[in-house]
Amino acid sequence: MGHGQRAGRHVEKVLDLRDHPHERLGRAVGVEHQPRGEAHVLVAVVLNKPGVLNRVSSLMRARNFNIDSLAVSHTDSDEISRMTITLHGDDVAVEQAAKQLYRLIDVLKVQDVTAEQVVEHELALIKVRVTDANRVEVIKIVELYKGSVVDVSLLATAMWTLSSDVLSALQGAKPRAMSMSASGYVNPLVGVYSTKDDRHISLVFLEADRYWPDFCRLIGRDELIDDPRFVDLAARKEHAEECVDLLTAEFRSRTFTEWKALLSGIDAPWAPVQAVEELLDDPQVVANDYIGEVVADGVPSYKLPKVPVQFDGEGPELRRAPEHGEHSELILLELGYSWDDIAALQAAGAIP
Repeated sequence: MGHGQRAGRHVEKVLDLRDHPHERLGRAVGVEHQPRGEAHVLVAVVLNKPGVLNRVSSLMRARNFNIDSLAVSHTDSDEISRMTITLHGDDVAVEQAAKQLYRLIDVLKVQDVTAEQVVEHELALIKVRVTDANRVEVIKIVELYKGSVVDVSLLATAMWTLSSDVLSALQGAKPRAMSMSASGYVNPLVGVYSTKDDRHISLVFLEADRYWPDFCRLIGRDELIDDPRFVDLAARKEHAEECVDLLTAEFRSRTFTEWKALLSGIDAPWAPVQAVEELLDDPQVVANDYIGEVVADGVPSYKLPKVPVQFDGEGPELRRAPEHGEHSELILLELGYSWDDIAALQAAGAIP
């Protein structure tokens, strides 16, 4: 809608003091409220060309038609689109709106479908906790109401975030996480430590004082529990470099497998840092098809992590990226440039 016009409430008209000397100042610089009238739905069949939506909305705005909504959808023809316009007004105003639309060369047909029977759909996004027990029931409900299942997982999102590392692993490399330096720790019990075989364990002991005694006993270093340098969070922060060096040496004394077995005996938040190459044949990754293949003419096929969002169990199809300037001519043609214009831009070096 235009500046100062509120769709679905009233039509506004700025009054000129010279034409209305009797008007009060408040009304002269304000708006004149007119009845909304009944709701009508117009369907306009238009050519699917750039700028049509803007021309239609500009016309309706310029004529002060009180539009509630304007939606555009595809038809069975790539050359034709369907616009659904909801507006308020009496029969005369709606008829006038249809006539104004017909004045646009891109508009092929306009029809008032207010009185026709229609099927209305509302869009709802519902988050559901799915378990093995209710999975089948949830899917049946979705199918009954012709919905779609949208899947997003932390694993798929992490793989997408680490796409460059996953690509390296697909080429045979072994990307590895880096351990933090001692100066980077505020709480030495929150960080990533390297094991004897160059794997990594992540500790997330946010309540460090709660876990410190049990952790010391677990690794066989009971004497550290009451060590004045590490007795509480403040002391460990002050002596962070010493504490990190000590823990680094401890983690380097055992293998990745040994640490996983040992840490399973403590009720505290920790996790093994999975190697990127282990994702390639991870059962969850394989079952959910999180790695796809790109097939393109003239080049060997290659694998990539898929987009982490799936609709009804399927993710978007992977395809190659466009070549440099591959679609420049097509876009310029859609914007109304002629081949002569495009040739001139190429000669000037503005486009490849």
